[in-house]
Formats: sequence, structure tokens, C-alpha cells
Amino acid sequence: FNKTINVINILLSNKGLSVSEIVELHNLLALCYRKSVEFENSKEYFLLAYKIADGAEEYYNQSISLINLGKIAYHELDWKEAYAWNKKAIGYLEKELAISTDIDYKISIELFIAEYHRLSAECLIWKMDLAHADEELMKVKNIYDRI
Repeated sequence: FNKTINVINILLSNKGLSVSEIVELHNLLALCYRKSVEFENSKEYFLLAYKIADGAEEYYNQSISLINLGKIAYHELDWKEAYAWNKKAIGYLEKELAISTDIDYKISIELFIAEYHRLSAECLIWKMDLAHADEELMKVKNIYDRI
């Protein structure tokens, strides 16, 4: 992960990067920190990626930032915060779905939405909120059945 972090920092010094590339690199940097269990650094870069993408219709990349913030909260045993990040991430994927025209890409986004609902259900299960967890899992089933 340290080698990857070094390479990403070199790439980020390139002034010719698009917003999308910058956001993706910050998300990747944050993921390296998350996988290294350096959660504070990870949160910082996921939030930075999310903010950089704001207003640029980078909804998919913003959802990546948000769902990973949810995964960190999950590892920190903060089910309420994890669930909130997951739901916000779903909202951004739904925005991406709404502007997408490619059928295959739309299916991919819907499958990610299903995964995000599954992650939300896990948080609810840990909170012992089984009725709402079942609702999240039904959303997953409906997506899988439709696809």
C-alpha cells in the first residue's frame, strides 16, 4: 500500500488531470489507507474526493467515497453512522442511474445499488433492527429478480 500511495501522490502532482481522475486517485489513496487500517487518513481522503466531485456530476465516484466512509464506520462499530453513509451513497448511485443511457452500465449501477442495500442491511442487523434490515434485503432481491 505504501508503494501505491507514493505513486498516487506523484500522479496527483500532474496538473493536467481531469476532475474525474483526481477524484478516482483520491478514492484510491483513501482505500489504501483504509486497507492499512489508517482510518483517519482514509476518512480525510474519501471526504476530499467527495467534495472535489461535488457539482461535477461525478455521482458514481462520490458514491464510492460515501460507501467507503460507511465501511469505516462499520469497522468502528458505529452502525448508525455506517447506515447513514450507505443510504447517502445509494442516493448518489440513483443519481448516476438517472443520467445514464448505456443499458449495460445501468445494470452495473443497479447491481452496485443492490450491494449498497445489502451493506445497509448488515448495519441494521447489528443494530437488531431486523424489520428494516428485511426491507433493505427485499430491495436487493427486487433488483436481482429484475436483472
